[in-house]
Amino acid sequence: MQEWLALGALFLMVVGVSLLLMRWRERRKQRLQARIQSTSVLDEGESRPDFVLGELTPAFAEQIPLSEYDRSRLARDLRDAGFYRKSALTEYTAIRTVLLIAPILLAGLVALLVDRRYIPHAVIAGVVLAVLGFSVPRFYLHLRARRRRREIERGLPLAVDLLTLGLTGGQTVMTALDRVSRELRHSFPVLAEELDIVQRQARLTNLRHALQQLAERVRVPELRHLVVILTQTERLGTDVATGLTEFATTYRTTLRQRADAMANRMSFMMIFPTIFGLWIPAAALILAPIIFEFKHRRDENQRVMQERMPRRQASMRGPSGERSTATNAPGANGQPAPIPFE
Repeated sequence: MQEWLALGALFLMVVGVSLLLMRWRERRKQRLQARIQSTSVLDEGESRPDFVLGELTPAFAEQIPLSEYDRSRLARDLRDAGFYRKSALTEYTAIRTVLLIAPILLAGLVALLVDRRYIPHAVIAGVVLAVLGFSVPRFYLHLRARRRRREIERGLPLAVDLLTLGLTGGQTVMTALDRVSRELRHSFPVLAEELDIVQRQARLTNLRHALQQLAERVRVPELRHLVVILTQTERLGTDVATGLTEFATTYRTTLRQRADAMANRMSFMMIFPTIFGLWIPAAALILAPIIFEFKHRRDENQRVMQERMPRRQASMRGPSGERSTATNAPGANGQPAPIPFE
């Protein structure tokens, strides 16, 4: 009965976590669709934050206090991962709190229901799940930020070429940025979204301020160089097409050099799969027959010795069952006579 209760509790935990993840994914998709399809911006007083965990999100977020340094670093990691909402830090802290506390509470409930000998296993499982719940969200942020950075780096040369074509054709910087963002929406959506944010900020303030915000928001060195080129061009009124063409050519050369360096490092990285994937199985195939043959010969010798031992003991005793004294008689050279095996 207790095992069934433990399995039922584990099933409920898995179902609950799955439902939370599905709800979060669905809300994220709805927010993205609403942001793409929306044509009007709500007033600041009419907009209400839609938390991922509902009204309990701020309460969950306050359970684990953070210092100002940790909050600033976490906010920077969230921006690198693409979470620009004001409530992103609160939602992230609340989710991590739930993933930290829920396994501990569930482990305590299971420990109350199962047999005493299974209590240490439940406690260890709860601690392991709590550690994973605390560390996996931060690891996910790093992976997402890394993927976004790589996508921006891959799409930046194409964006610069399209921007150069637009500026050469007589378009303004704002018009060219709008055209580039629409062209890259399907191939490089992250870069297109960043350019769209630049246009919205430029309409509210000015293009120079929007480009500076882009350089601070996206920590890619090449993108900062592009921002410097566009800013200097807007301030000085120089020809931007030549500078952008040279920038795109240089950046493609840099990407090619990075790819060559990565390919050169792969020859070293292939040592580890070669050792664990080829050498160890090959050594096992070569040495396994020798080991099995040696073990078979040893077992055969032990069996023969065990069969001869009763005969040897019988030869050492006389007809009446007593120990034969002939075995103690000295031989011709004064040494005891050998004991025959048979």
